Amino acid sequence: MAALVGAELMNGLNEKQFAVIRTLLDSAPDAAVRKLNQALAAETSLGPMGAIRKMVREEAAERRARQLVFEPILRLCSPAAHFDHQSFPARAPNLLWKALKVDYPEAFAAALAAAEAWRNHDSDTAAFDTLCETAAAALSAASPDFVPTLEVLGDRAERFIQYLEITPLARRTLHQLPEWLNRMTDERAASARLAFRDAGEISPDGGPQLLELVLSHLAEPWQILRLIAAIMVRASDNFVADSELSPFGERLLSHIDVQLDRIRSFDPAGGAPEGRAAAEAARIAVLAMSEFEQTLELNREGPWGARVARQRRDLAQVIEARLAKIDDAVAAALPLKPVKYGGRVVRGEPRLSADPDERAVAKAEGLLAFLHDTNTSASTGGYASVRGKVIEKIEDRLANYTDDLIEHLRDPQCEDRERSRVFLELGARFIAYARDEKAAQIIRRRAAA
Repeated sequence: MAALVGAELMNGLNEKQFAVIRTLLDSAPDAAVRKLNQALAAETSLGPMGAIRKMVREEAAERRARQLVFEPILRLCSPAAHFDHQSFPARAPNLLWKALKVDYPEAFAAALAAAEAWRNHDSDTAAFDTLCETAAAALSAASPDFVPTLEVLGDRAERFIQYLEITPLARRTLHQLPEWLNRMTDERAASARLAFRDAGEISPDGGPQLLELVLSHLAEPWQILRLIAAIMVRASDNFVADSELSPFGERLLSHIDVQLDRIRSFDPAGGAPEGRAAAEAARIAVLAMSEFEQTLELNREGPWGARVARQRRDLAQVIEARLAKIDDAVAAALPLKPVKYGGRVVRGEPRLSADPDERAVAKAEGLLAFLHDTNTSASTGGYASVRGKVIEKIEDRLANYTDDLIEHLRDPQCEDRERSRVFLELGARFIAYARDEKAAQIIRRRAAA
């Protein structure tokens, strides 16, 4: 480092400036370092900017190598970790990396070279695995330069070391994972069982820990059930619920309950974003329940079979209750006034005596967005029929409403033309949710004509 500082001083940076830049680079997020490296890639100056470019390039190379070396475990060290994973402080990998650089320069340099040559998962990762094994041993021995990492980890240090020990196996497992999830053949199931067994030989909790690392890399966490079904001799809910892998199923079931609560607490007054979020919760719940049903042998009276059945029933009920409120919400946002003929009220026509009620509009739009986005889950969720009837009713209401407004706008004596156009645009927006954007554009073109 002293030699490097001396070189940079010759290029016009004094020691204090060098230290400031180094500190800024150390604290910068990975994405910022990558962007800065790209921005300086064309810099050819031998002066201060050239020195800075060299520092940034080296830092970016180290960041990339660290990402590749610790890739299997990094998801557990993310502050944005989801699905209630076992988690570790985000600083731990950084501190560990610095200690490895000081105490094991040869293994560190080999990992840097392997990262430079790395192109895809078929590349040689032996140097990455060696560095992880070295890190686990150094932490276990509480080597002086590794004490800061241990202090940050606290009472989670032993668990972190265990995860590091199975990181090489997890790296190979994650490489095979897409094939396993896509189609679990007998050969692939045998590979999954072998990986699980090997993890158990590394540490007593190695098997579940391997699945935890895999789970942290899944965009759809319920897919972990496919691996569990391949690993278990009997993939029934009674059997798995009594095994060491039961926490995975319990967490998934709790995850479904969380989605149901989100739908129940959905406030349509929040508008379209709230409606979409509630519909996404429904989609997640349906996918997770379907994974249970398709992957495991669920007993209707079993610990998980009975719970999934209850969750399905609750989901259909809460969604149907929400859908039942949409017609009234649309009526409040697009109010009608009664029209009498022959002394009898025969129909309603748009009431244009006041501007739209913004709260009523937001509530209607929230429910309509929910209606629209539940199209991805309705058929498998058990509420497609109710949803279809609601859509039919809403489309009929909106078609009549917009037709009346267009006729009103065609009247040369129309006195509230601007307000009519505002309500017509609302009608077009609403019909985009109930049908599609093409139907909304047709209404707008008719109004323009």
